[in-house]
Amino acid sequence: MDDTDYVLEDWKMTKDKISHFDDILFRTRLEGLPISTGLQAAAFAVDGFVGSMHLAIFGHNIPIFSLIMLASVFYLIPIMMLDKLYFKFLCTAVDHAESIEENNFENKIQITTKLTSLEHTQRHYKAMFLMYFVVMASGSFFFIMGITNMAQLVP
Repeated sequence: MDDTDYVLEDWKMTKDKISHFDDILFRTRLEGLPISTGLQAAAFAVDGFVGSMHLAIFGHNIPIFSLIMLASVFYLIPIMMLDKLYFKFLCTAVDHAESIEENNFENKIQITTKLTSLEHTQRHYKAMFLMYFVVMASGSFFFIMGITNMAQLVP
């Protein structure tokens, strides 16, 4: 086996890891965000069905609605951290595949070079941040509304 075979094998393994990290990101987002928004919807359903129930915590009566909203935000924090971690892994693998293509297979293998760009990565990162921000901000907003007894204003 010569050096070119090793480099080609490295490139194949890197492409496999890119697919793996992409799959993990997709599943994390597909499962993480709906569960968090589902918890937020459950908070409204619980508040609508049972009324304004409170739970005494450290001498303070906290609405169940607010606790469920807070749970949805706390649930999303590790999901967001996992997303960020695997996104970094994905970007590192893509950079490695690009360097192999540019240094060893110029004008022969260019799939990674043709499919990726810094502009698309930046857009993706901003969209990811916005997605998590909106869900976490709405959960935090409704948590505060419930604590201040304003949650009853929302139908």
